This record gives sequence, C-alpha cells and structure tokens, in this order.
Amino acid sequence: MALLLPLDDKSGYVFCKQFGFFCKSLVQAATSDDDGIIDMKAITEAVPSDKEQQQNDNPREKIVFEALCCALSWRKEFVAVALSSKFIIVFKAADRTVIRAFRISRFPTVILFDKDDEHVIVSDRAGHVTRYLAMKSPEKVEQRREITGELTNYEGEPLSGTFSMILDLVLSPDGRKLAMADRDEKIRVSRYPQCFVIENFCLGHTEFVSTMAVHENRLFSSGGDATIKEWDYQTGQLLRESAPLKLAAQKEVKPIRKIFLFSLNGKLHLAAFSYEMKAIFVVDEGNLATIAEIPLDDVPLHAAHFEGPIFQIIARSGIYRICCETRSVEKIETCAQLLELLKDAAEPMPITYKNVAYNNAEQYFERKRTKFEEIAKGDRTRKGKKKNSNGKQDAQGMDESAESVQA
Repeated sequence: MALLLPLDDKSGYVFCKQFGFFCKSLVQAATSDDDGIIDMKAITEAVPSDKEQQQNDNPREKIVFEALCCALSWRKEFVAVALSSKFIIVFKAADRTVIRAFRISRFPTVILFDKDDEHVIVSDRAGHVTRYLAMKSPEKVEQRREITGELTNYEGEPLSGTFSMILDLVLSPDGRKLAMADRDEKIRVSRYPQCFVIENFCLGHTEFVSTMAVHENRLFSSGGDATIKEWDYQTGQLLRESAPLKLAAQKEVKPIRKIFLFSLNGKLHLAAFSYEMKAIFVVDEGNLATIAEIPLDDVPLHAAHFEGPIFQIIARSGIYRICCETRSVEKIETCAQLLELLKDAAEPMPITYKNVAYNNAEQYFERKRTKFEEIAKGDRTRKGKKKNSNGKQDAQGMDESAESVQA
C-alpha cells in the first residue's frame, strides 16, 4: 500500500512498505535524500512489549509490513502513521523526530488528530474507536476495559464500538462531533469525546460508506454504491444525492474510495477518486452533477489534495499531479527506490461488499432438511440392524428348541 500526505502546496510525505519518504518538492520531483527516509520497521522493533502484546503478535500470522493510514495534525506540526504491525508512530513533520511509537491491539483502518492535537483517534477492523495520547506517553499503563468489557494492558481510551468495520472518520470543524462511516451503510454522528452519545444517524447508502468530507454543517459521503450524498449532519437529514459515478463505457459501478472538497473559481466542488478506475470525477457541489471526467494513466493507489484544484495520486507507475481547472495530468519525476517499492504495493483496501445475494432463510431450511434426512436415514439403518439381530436370535432359539425335542 502507498500513501500520500501533503504538508503544504509543495512538500509532503510518501509512505510505502516500511519506509516513509520526505519529499521537499512533490510538484516537480518526488525525491528524498537519506536523511529524509524513515525506516518505520526499525522504529517499531525497538519498542518493548509485555506478555499480552507478545501473545497478540501471532508468529503464524504472516503480515506484510505496510503503512495503512496516516494523518497530519491540525497545526501541521506532527504526522501520525498507523501500521499493519499494529503500531502507531507519531513524529515531527519538520525534522522527523519520533515523538511516540506504541502498540495497539487490532489492525487500524483510519487515524486522525483531534482538534487540539493532543490525541490521535484510531478505528480498527473490529469496529472499535479508541483515542491515544499523541504528544506524550502515559505515566503508567494500567489494566483497563475495552469497549467490549474485556480487560487489556494496552493503553488508550475507548470511545465507541460497533459490530461493523469502521472505514472513515471525520471531525466537525469545531471538533465537537465525530462522524463514523462503516461497512453496514451507516454514518453515525457522535458527540466528541463522549462518543457513547449518538447525536444522529445518516442513513441512505445501499453499500458500504468508505469516505466523507465536511464543510460547515454539511457532510458529504460516498462508497460502494458510487453515489455522493449530502447531509445536514446536525439533524441527519439527506439534502441531495448524485447519480452513480461511472464512465460512459462502464457497465458496472465501481466503489468511490475518496472524495475531497475544493474551491474552483469561487465555487465549491468535489473531486471523487475510485481506486478501481483510471479517472477522476469533478462534481458540482450545488447540484452534485458531474461536470468533468479526467482520464488517468494508471489506477490510483491513494490520492491527496494539495491546494485549490491541485491533486496528486500515487500509482504503481509513479506519482501524478492533476489540475482539475485545466484538466491536465502530469507525471512527476520519482526516485528509483520509491518507484521500485511502488511496483508491488498492496491494494489500498480489501473488497468490502457484503454478500447478500443469497437467501439466508432458504439456506437454513435446506440445511435443516438435509439434517433431518440424515437422521431418518440413520434411524432406518439402526432399525434394520436391530431387525436382523432379532431374526438371528429367533432362528437360533428355534434350533435350540428342535435339538431339545430330539433329545
């Protein structure tokens, strides 16, 4: 997997495999000297672990070391990266000084800083949302209860829990609301940090919700059904929705993995990326109509918004700069080491469609019918054996009687 994280309109980080590359310019060239390369695997291997954490690191579980998600603090001073090895690394954006590196109990899906940059909020595949201290380690990690009630020695403050995988998190502009999008087509808007208080649900998607963007009191979302929906997240009301985003020659819709809000000619627009299509959709915020389809040379692994109408995508063939105003796509010079890592970068996200094409009740009754047939067959077999056994005993008794009469 490969991630792009812009720091300003020119520089940023690229994460691929176990390395993080600081690039002074992502406009003309994505290059980094040795001082700008972070070996995240080496950082995590230096962190001690207790018995519970050692048991959680299943040696039989073959994990490819990847950066799964990353975030920039609100003041743009710190970077947080969540890894497939169940680690979080927080470091200074300017000089890559590591502030913290700590373990978490489950595979992360989304990470972001809260409004004061004191905590990182992390969701995982089990549907749990937990926050951790970002700038300092806790003085003492005491045994605590997970959101499920189980005792654990891992640090962190549980915020919320659900049975569905969390696919995206976004904070409201004032930092007082946390929206959580999940695999079960739902968006929950909770009070932060008292996330057990659910303010509203935004319901209407027919497939998983993988991406959200917020502007003032409005929330935009998209996902597996490839539609963009606009909500008033304070009431949960659906304001408008788009038609499914797809190319003219395309028969099936592909999931939208990331949407961004940006300003173009004084108007608000959305850019929608699918990690399964070689195209970017530019959508008018006013009526959610598609106004442009910008073709790409490669399928994106990840996308990032730099400033105004400028976006960048990272693909297996390199890094591309896109201008939604001129609808131009330009390939950026990329260092050889990063290009080599990108060639076999993992897919950004597993397929999260749920298999609902079958009838659960019909399958249940079929299994029940088969089970009863097996039981009935077993009963007939046992009765047959018993009858044969009784027949042999009767024949043996008659022979014994005949022998006694002859005697």
